[in-house]
Amino acid sequence: MNDEVAILMATYNGEKYLEEQIESIIDQTYKNWILYIRDDNSKDNTQKIIDEYVKLYPNKIVQIKDNITAGGACENFMCLLKNVHNNEKYKMYMFCDQDDYWLKDKVEITVNRYLNIKNREKPVLIHTDLYVTDSNLNLISKSFIKYSGLNGKRKKFNNYLIENNATGCTMLINDKLADLVKFNIKNIMMHDWYFALIASAFGEVVFLNKSTIKYRQHSNNTVGAKTNRGIKNIYKIAKRAIQNNSIIKGIKGEKRYSDKLFKQAESFRKYYYNMLNKDKKNIIDEFCSINKSTKFTRIYKIVRYRFYKQGLIKLIGEFLFI
Repeated sequence: MNDEVAILMATYNGEKYLEEQIESIIDQTYKNWILYIRDDNSKDNTQKIIDEYVKLYPNKIVQIKDNITAGGACENFMCLLKNVHNNEKYKMYMFCDQDDYWLKDKVEITVNRYLNIKNREKPVLIHTDLYVTDSNLNLISKSFIKYSGLNGKRKKFNNYLIENNATGCTMLINDKLADLVKFNIKNIMMHDWYFALIASAFGEVVFLNKSTIKYRQHSNNTVGAKTNRGIKNIYKIAKRAIQNNSIIKGIKGEKRYSDKLFKQAESFRKYYYNMLNKDKKNIIDEFCSINKSTKFTRIYKIVRYRFYKQGLIKLIGEFLFI
């Protein structure tokens, strides 16, 4: 098989950290890759930096210019994948944020794991753990998964309907997964979550319990890392909520989040229902009916189908909302 990897980088106003990120890709031990960059009309010097690297590495770095304003990270990555997959047809795609730092063996480790999968004719998604760092790449946590109170081994379809644990900047997907992406789908919360739904519904999700990038935390993170682990953190969050009289605000926030969650599931069902097997049809039917059910029926369905969020705080918030 063709073992060349398409690395897809979406940028917007990323001048501060972009050069460091691109350099970390150039320094990869695995050399059989092409970096595609799509900028979403940045207002700073991002475009100038991209132009300089395209000139320096014309055989390794390509800029995608489609004259479309995507308007967000999810939309930017979707435009990027659509353009590259429809025109180039790679076997493997990886996704890259503009502000992180890839460890030298990131691509090699992930590709080797993919090549060890026996059945690569099904949709496959591989994701890894991350080092959490501050804006200067000083270590905050050796594991984003543990720091965030997540479980990387949760990879079933019912798990991904309620919550995502696959971080896009660590992710590799194969061409079979990319073939199933509907680029006109609505209400997708993030591209990585959407890809995880596809893989869990029709193929395989693989978690590598190894940190392969430095996940930089700064004031402009689209998602970022938030810790909710440990009794001390739970106590601090609860105390702050009581002092700020923000419990009601939190429940309202949970409702807004849940509304988006169900819209995402409804969109997925609309586009993929006829492709699902019987069990997964039943799972998504039950999930989409939760917000239309009585309180006790909602609790029953959440317990029966294990529509649990990861982490004690988020789980408490889920049941408080119910």
